Amino acid sequence: MTLNYIDDIKKIITNLAERIGFSVRVSARLEASPEEERVIFSLAIPEIEKPSLLIGQYGNNLKALQYLIRLIARHQLGDLGNFIIDINDYVKNRREYLNNLALKSADRAISSGRNVLLEPMPAADRRLVHLALVNNPGVTTESQGDGDDRKIIVKPTTK
Repeated sequence: MTLNYIDDIKKIITNLAERIGFSVRVSARLEASPEEERVIFSLAIPEIEKPSLLIGQYGNNLKALQYLIRLIARHQLGDLGNFIIDINDYVKNRREYLNNLALKSADRAISSGRNVLLEPMPAADRRLVHLALVNNPGVTTESQGDGDDRKIIVKPTTK
């Protein structure tokens, strides 16, 4: 993704946010890992404008907003690769929360010798929990259930 596209996407985000009644400041940063490179567009929205309305429960509204922005950007600019929209650090904070939840659940499973069942969560959140524990030799993870009730079980490994 070139810098020109980043500026263009910032304009798309700002324009869309203003049209639905939110004033935003948009910044962009590159996040790179061995698997992928992506741009994170961070939207700062004043609390008085209730950014939680744009985030929604479990980030569902944010995911829909991101989908809409991707559609507009791809229509206007072509395929741009992977980018993420974050509002008031919701995505960053959610990732940290899920990582901590995974680590605490693993510790609990190991110390008790019993399975730990986590709350139902969307697929993207489950993926982050699985990834947080993939290299932990003391536990394995498994998803169970269907649809909105799909949960993760953190199981202690036996030696």
